[in-house]
Amino acid sequence: MDFSAGISYTVAALTTVIAALTLYREPRSFVHGVFASGMALFAIEAGLTGFAYQAASLDDFLFRQWLELIIASFLPSLWLFFSVSFARNNYQEKI
Repeated sequence: MDFSAGISYTVAALTTVIAALTLYREPRSFVHGVFASGMALFAIEAGLTGFAYQAASLDDFLFRQWLELIIASFLPSLWLFFSVSFARNNYQEKI
C-alpha cells in the first residue's frame, strides 16, 4: 500500500469513528445527525482519495476522482445546513 493511500484510509477511519461517536452520544439530536452526516461524507471522500491513489491506469484514476468530486459537491451545502442549525436556537424557522 502506498503511504498516501494509507494516510487517506486512516483519515477515513478516524472520521467514521467521530461520526459514530457523535451519533452514539445523542442519537435523536438534529444537529448531531447533520454533523455526523458531514463527517460521513468526509470519510467517504477520504476513502475515495485512497482508492484513487491505488488506480492501475489513468482512466481508473480519473473515474475515481470524478466520484470523489461528486461526493465533495455535497459538502458545502451540508456544512452550511449544519452551521445554520447549530448557531441558533430557532433553526426550524431559518431552515
